[in-house]
Amino acid sequence: MPAKDLDFRTQPHSPLKPGSGVYKLIHGQLPHVKVTLDKQLHGFPYTVKVGAVYNGQGEIIGSIAVSQSLDRQQTLKDMAGNLLNHISTLAGTAQEITAQSQEISGIARALAQMAKESQAQVAETNRVLGFIKEIAGQTNLLGLNAAIEAARVGEQGRGFGVVAEEIRKLATNSTESISQISAVIRGIQAGSAATCNQIGQVEEGISQVAGAIAHMAGATQELRAMAHLLDEKADAF
Repeated sequence: MPAKDLDFRTQPHSPLKPGSGVYKLIHGQLPHVKVTLDKQLHGFPYTVKVGAVYNGQGEIIGSIAVSQSLDRQQTLKDMAGNLLNHISTLAGTAQEITAQSQEISGIARALAQMAKESQAQVAETNRVLGFIKEIAGQTNLLGLNAAIEAARVGEQGRGFGVVAEEIRKLATNSTESISQISAVIRGIQAGSAATCNQIGQVEEGISQVAGAIAHMAGATQELRAMAHLLDEKADAF
């Protein structure tokens, strides 16, 4: 008798299909058989329990078979398998992103360290320039005093006055050069500070990405466990 979701499409006196439960019972001369079959035989998966009917001489004259469709079970197993495949792909992608994030984070840390070292070197250059500027100021003052003394002694101090004037020009030129260099260094400092700030933002962004990936990895593990549970439940039908 065909069920709503289990129809073997057989007619009276139809030949037994090799591999079916009844076929195995008859040809194996077994008292009972339990067989689970896939879609190849009848187009749908099912499990069947077959019991032999004997005559008075102990010969098998018939059988009673009870079949149960495994179509829903197979659907669940297919769903679980597909889910596991998608989860595996997602987990692999998450691992790749994690590895790339770690690599980028390492590069960002190296750049941040280089920027800090650059700032330290600029600060040291500023200190040296300040020292040179101070010396130039003192040199200019000494040149001025020397010029005054040369003017005071008159004709005898003329040659010394020329030297004093050259010293003052050198001090003035040094001061102007130092001012120009200081302006360039201030620009470098501003750029370095902006670079450090941007690198810090990159590191923060990478940290947030890493946190999101870690959360996704946890969710993936939960989904994997659910998929395995779904597969086990399908087997329990």
